[in-house]
Amino acid sequence: MSDSLPSSLSREALLNCLAVTVDVLPSESNACFRAILLALLQWVEAVGTHQPDGLSLCLQVLTRRLGDDLADVAERMMALYLEVLRVGYTRDGALHCETLLALGELVNLLGVRFSGFAAATWPALAFGMAERSCPSVFSASFDVFNSICKHLGSRVLPFSSNAQAIIVQLLRDVELTPEFKPTVVTSLAYLADAVGPELPGLADCIDLINDVGIRLVLAWTPPLSPVGKDGKGVSKGAGGGNGRGARKGKGKGKGGVQRVLDEWIHRRKLMDAVLLAYESILAAYHRSGRSSKEIQGLFPPMLRVITHQVLRPRASNTVLSTSAHIFFLIQKDLHDDLVAYCTSNAPGSLEKLVDFMASSDSKSTDVDADLFKQAFGHR
Repeated sequence: MSDSLPSSLSREALLNCLAVTVDVLPSESNACFRAILLALLQWVEAVGTHQPDGLSLCLQVLTRRLGDDLADVAERMMALYLEVLRVGYTRDGALHCETLLALGELVNLLGVRFSGFAAATWPALAFGMAERSCPSVFSASFDVFNSICKHLGSRVLPFSSNAQAIIVQLLRDVELTPEFKPTVVTSLAYLADAVGPELPGLADCIDLINDVGIRLVLAWTPPLSPVGKDGKGVSKGAGGGNGRGARKGKGKGKGGVQRVLDEWIHRRKLMDAVLLAYESILAAYHRSGRSSKEIQGLFPPMLRVITHQVLRPRASNTVLSTSAHIFFLIQKDLHDDLVAYCTSNAPGSLEKLVDFMASSDSKSTDVDADLFKQAFGHR
């Protein structure tokens, strides 16, 4: 493990090969993996904060393969990762992305045992979550933060206010790159799920999510009418109501087609993040024993977004499953209000969800099909 390889590119290539090899070898090789990890740790300690590319990638893969077999050296690994990251946000002005990813793997391994490292990790994450100039670092920082929220739950409360402030600032920034928005909204979902109603300014967060959702609804084409007899909805395109719309030209070349596809994928990812945020917030209210009536005033735009997605002709099972869970959570406190809204503003939406829950496609949902039918099937 000396630093005598002919070039940094050769060293990086060899380390990448090692990572791939470790990832595919059988678990019977764990004793060998541990020896490799200890050797790499010695190398990391020797080079200090000047990490060769590929080294942290190997540590990440070894962490995933070894699991609890390396729990006894987790503190040693964390000390190294935190020092590399500290130099990044205090001196270099940039975080080492591979180290962030390796740290995230350690979070997933330790789970709740990571709580002792959370406070020391937060300054690096706060820096990375605001670092939009480097998409890979930005994304990795949010991924690690999401994992911490998932495993530590309410233990993230000490820095939840700062995290929320970063997320809110990003969502309010009109210059935020559209591709970043699903990442940011998803993290708000994880934060709300971890902290629940205790999250400072939760109502403001819901208001922001509603704004994102309504903008998506307005941008989605073609607009939708109430569902037809088949429960699938009817598209009202520009082509006279046949659901196809008038074609205004075929576009020029592959670039136009790819752009349309990219925009659709972005909208889909962002809408899925919005629905996840709604579900997480309401589930957190339910777990805490608090009533969702506290945020009842924010429900009309939320329900507009959700029913728009339910009534889409090709609404996915994921969308229908998430929406059914959201409706089931709302009806616990506001059953009659929810039914009245859907009857007046989105006729057919409840019927479509009841039919979905009665089908085999609903098996992956978090709601019991019989309970859902009891709540909405007989009105």
